[in-house]
Amino acid sequence: MLILEVQMPDKSWKETCRVYPHQAPGSITDNKPDGTRDVYLFYCEDDDGCSKVLKSRGGVDTADPSTRVVTNLAGFELVKTIHPREYFTMTILTDESQEPRKIRIKHF
Repeated sequence: MLILEVQMPDKSWKETCRVYPHQAPGSITDNKPDGTRDVYLFYCEDDDGCSKVLKSRGGVDTADPSTRVVTNLAGFELVKTIHPREYFTMTILTDESQEPRKIRIKHF
């Protein structure tokens, strides 16, 4: 299982979602200072052996309160494979936050 957490202003971590084997990937966007966006997908492998974080190559996303659609014609690049009890941390600026926040993706 994959767990995504966000670091809160008090430096604690808050779980925001879980992705289980055989579930559709989760996604998150990072708004860059130059006005571009990076779109990331994250998922748990079907055998639950690891989780993966992918970055869209030139993809776009559309979101509403209940869903996000990622359209990508150029494919994805692997950012990180996360093995059991490992985690991957990155700093992003989402549409919902005023300041960049750290996120942590763990595989359990």
